[in-house]
Amino acid sequence: MSQVIENHKVLAIIPARGGSKGIPNKNIVMLNENPLIYYSITSALKSRYIDILIVSTDDSQIADIAKSFGASVPFIRPVQFAKDDTPDFPVFLHAIQEMEKLDFFPNLVLNLRPTAPFRSTTTIDKALELFVEKTPDSIRSMSKVKKHPYWMYKINNLGVHPFIEGKSMKEYPRRQLLPELYYLDGVIDIMRRDIIIREKNLYGEKIVAYLTPEIESIDIDDMNDLNYARYLLNEDIIVKSLWF
Repeated sequence: MSQVIENHKVLAIIPARGGSKGIPNKNIVMLNENPLIYYSITSALKSRYIDILIVSTDDSQIADIAKSFGASVPFIRPVQFAKDDTPDFPVFLHAIQEMEKLDFFPNLVLNLRPTAPFRSTTTIDKALELFVEKTPDSIRSMSKVKKHPYWMYKINNLGVHPFIEGKSMKEYPRRQLLPELYYLDGVIDIMRRDIIIREKNLYGEKIVAYLTPEIESIDIDDMNDLNYARYLLNEDIIVKSLWF
């Protein structure tokens, strides 16, 4: 463990439930030669700072695949925490409590969603170093908005109206005039266990942004995303040293 975060115990969690609608078995769908979850496991295992990497899943097939790539699956997630509308909080609270039964009490908890296959080990470690430097309640990864809301419109009976009143292409005719905005890209979240336990909240009040490299922010939500990711890998556009 590097001295940079020597006073922290780091638990990384890959939440990977079995049910998915947009892409059946999405978390283990093949992305070229490997299942989707492989990429998140591989980059996390190379981190200098992660003490334990686990996969939280309700699905035995996902569990077996995760273990085959070196992740730990110390418990099976209860079905009530694996529904379509299950929020993140009970999933992570359950995982922390299960790890406490195994006498592991982390200071920092990472959310590494398996739908971000291009997340690099460098991003994981830099985000953790930023956390130690800034000492926030949480860090959330963000990417710059490309389709700006000031240039968005509502259509009402075929009439066009600015999505945000007073903010439109009339006031901002050139892209350079638009203020920079960022969205939560879901690549990595870093949370404090004490905040989660004490405040029943994942992120707390003081949130710091980690700006994700553009290529790493690709999220696999539907078949278009999956096919685009396959194209990038097939064309060697993604630098394979991200994982290997």
